[in-house]
Amino acid sequence: MNLPWLLIGDFNTVLSADEKMGGRAPMRIAMQDFHEAMNTCSLIQAPSSDWCYKVGVRNVSDHSPLLGSCLMVTKPKNVPFRVLKFWLEHEDFKRVIQEVLNEEIIGNPIFVFMQKMKKLKVKIKEWNWSVFGDVRVKLTEVEREVLNVTLVSDKDPSNIDLLNNLVMARGRQEILIHQQQSTLQQKSIEHWIKEGETNTRFFHTSIKLRQTANAITELEDESGTIITDQAMVASTLENYFKDKLKFKEVNFIDGVFDVIPKVVSPEDNKMLESISSAQEIQEAVFSMNANGAPGPDGFPGFFYRYAWEFIGEGDVWADGEGYIRATRCFSKRGLRQGDPLSPILFVIDEDALTRSLSKMVEENQIIPMVNLRGVHPTHMLFADDVFLFFNGHKRNIQKVMKLLQDYQSSSGQVINQMKSKLFMGGVSESRKQKIAAECQMNLSQFPDKYLVVILHPGRVKTSTIWGVVEMLQGKLASWIGKMLSFKDIITLIKSILSSTPIYNMSIYKWPVNVVKTSDAEWVRFVRAKFYTVNGEWISGYKKSSIWNGLKWIIDDARQNTRWITGNGNQISVWKDAWIEEKPLEELYPNDEYILQNVNMKVTDLIIDGEWLVHQRMLLYFQVNELPIISRQDDRRIWSGTMSGEFTMSSSVEVIRLHYTKVDWEKNVWHPVLHPTTASNV
Repeated sequence: MNLPWLLIGDFNTVLSADEKMGGRAPMRIAMQDFHEAMNTCSLIQAPSSDWCYKVGVRNVSDHSPLLGSCLMVTKPKNVPFRVLKFWLEHEDFKRVIQEVLNEEIIGNPIFVFMQKMKKLKVKIKEWNWSVFGDVRVKLTEVEREVLNVTLVSDKDPSNIDLLNNLVMARGRQEILIHQQQSTLQQKSIEHWIKEGETNTRFFHTSIKLRQTANAITELEDESGTIITDQAMVASTLENYFKDKLKFKEVNFIDGVFDVIPKVVSPEDNKMLESISSAQEIQEAVFSMNANGAPGPDGFPGFFYRYAWEFIGEGDVWADGEGYIRATRCFSKRGLRQGDPLSPILFVIDEDALTRSLSKMVEENQIIPMVNLRGVHPTHMLFADDVFLFFNGHKRNIQKVMKLLQDYQSSSGQVINQMKSKLFMGGVSESRKQKIAAECQMNLSQFPDKYLVVILHPGRVKTSTIWGVVEMLQGKLASWIGKMLSFKDIITLIKSILSSTPIYNMSIYKWPVNVVKTSDAEWVRFVRAKFYTVNGEWISGYKKSSIWNGLKWIIDDARQNTRWITGNGNQISVWKDAWIEEKPLEELYPNDEYILQNVNMKVTDLIIDGEWLVHQRMLLYFQVNELPIISRQDDRRIWSGTMSGEFTMSSSVEVIRLHYTKVDWEKNVWHPVLHPTTASNV
């Protein structure tokens, strides 16, 4: 059965825990069995974005009929222009660009440039239709021609002319297949496939699913009316964003921005206001993702690299110098998430909020949530999200909300209270409801999810991270795997396992050297929680979701780090590697002198900037082995790299199991061999 078909039924089980609402959590074994049954039957779960269903009227049976159908996505009336990558391979493409950009247009330089780009868009459309035409139709015709020529050549194999006709037809077919494959891959935005087979069916399906997921077939307006007409949907969206993005008056509240100190000198300000040079603008353009989504004009990054000899020179940039270039580079996409300039502006604006919160805590106007040995984290910024940690006293909450209201009025940024969440502990249920009403935010509880990270207090269990496993299973067992060859499936698996943001691993398995070398407030908070008063890691049980991860990596971090001696305040004479490759207590176990002076620091051996070492200690090392004393702080370095800086690649190399190298791997995985041949050896 080659046609697509839909299987609907009452299976009494689910594939993921997210599909069940209320009641007890589904059994993990039942979900795994259902998942294996679907894989055995070559079934995939229908995405919720490209099909719809409705429940019918129950008649004789105690089950209601479920009617499913494909979601019809209307073709857009205005298909946007987009530069295709295979156009760059044609020798005449640069001539078309040069002719348009060399035309003389009078006006403001920005106006001149925009007009030339509009003319270039029209010229490229005409050139594409005359040179390439409809690639899909041409490919169908050539495939039919190849079939006919092959049948004729098979009847007379010794005829050289017929053989040449077959070779020429196949050559035209290969060119058109390449053009089609390049176009589909570019439109599908599947960047994990670099080379290999054409995979046209895969790319085509990916495009269709993405178009279906992005299509807006119905919309609910402010009055609650469901709109299905595409013209009215477009008008409703346009009016909504016009109102959302229109100019709004900003009311500067006294004291909100007064906390920002003046740190920019007149020389720095002059440098910031200076016009960028041509070289700086070229570097900015070339640093953009060449294969990223194009802007509204349809010209992606690879086009500007290709045509920079015409765009970056000549009268296109006349007058205004680099200002015009910078305007073009940074206004091409606008300030939105993903652009290089948007996070900078956001950080500058959020600096006022950060300093205001810190000032109010220092002045005891706001009580922090927790205080461990003088360390009291109050807030944390991540992208455009703000995490606040405060005591739940009514007056405390009112002051925080007043600060947030003043900040919104002064900055123009608005907090989305519908998407905000409150987490509380140690209070009654009625008190939680009062606080939620005071803050006008939704009340939430653990476990919760943030950026695929499961926020879960206490010990991390299998059920805590099972959602990540389900996410990986869903990606590996989806429609993608049904349309790829064996070697491409291997590439897919590697891509998912390496690029999928499994933030749980980075949170629950923290590198110890990062904890020991950083002086950030949150790191000092972790030290206060997991260190003893002697500066050592605790050895007992701790109710925490990250403690097991810290214990898991402590030994590897100790064995592969050493100290660079500064003032000696942080270095233990016996427990840290500072003079030998290993700590002295490991080289001299159960030594009586070491046990008597177990808390001795290196700073105790430094008097007035010189080494003063007890005669007994010369049994452990020589005087000429003592490092040079400096007035700087002690610094811990990573032994896995020549520079001493910690890297993920070096840590993997240190902890992985090393096997004996073999001589035959170059014969199998050789760049000359085609991947299909290599994977089948």
